[in-house]
Amino acid sequence: MAGCLPVPPMVLLKGTWTNDKKSRMEITEVHDDGKVATSTFSGTYYTGVGSVDAEQAHPMYGQWMRPRDTVFAFMVTFSVMWENTVNQETREPTRRATTAWTGMAYENDGKPCMETKWTLTSEKYKKDFWKATRIGGDSFTKKSA
Repeated sequence: MAGCLPVPPMVLLKGTWTNDKKSRMEITEVHDDGKVATSTFSGTYYTGVGSVDAEQAHPMYGQWMRPRDTVFAFMVTFSVMWENTVNQETREPTRRATTAWTGMAYENDGKPCMETKWTLTSEKYKKDFWKATRIGGDSFTKKSA
């Protein structure tokens, strides 16, 4: 990670992040009590993929782990529960899923970055459990204020 500098997680995380799939994550709350190795953050996720309305807000919750003095990045994990398209007659979600991301957040040449891997698990009948989970990765960058 050439050009990485230590940045306090409270400063780095808060704000709007985007990825190459046109998804947007708005981290609005970052907590750090200074007493434990991990702390929390939360916000809203807007997906740019799948059958979901890109402007539909999905609550997002995560944790970050305080870096050791010799590490210029810190670990993050966050998740989103999806209730995708809605049946117009019953107003019930017709597809449900959850995605969990895990990775590292850091600053590279003055630009906040987040490299993650994700697993997406969709609601399936038991006979289809084998195809319920997908795996991939996302690279997020923070939008300038």
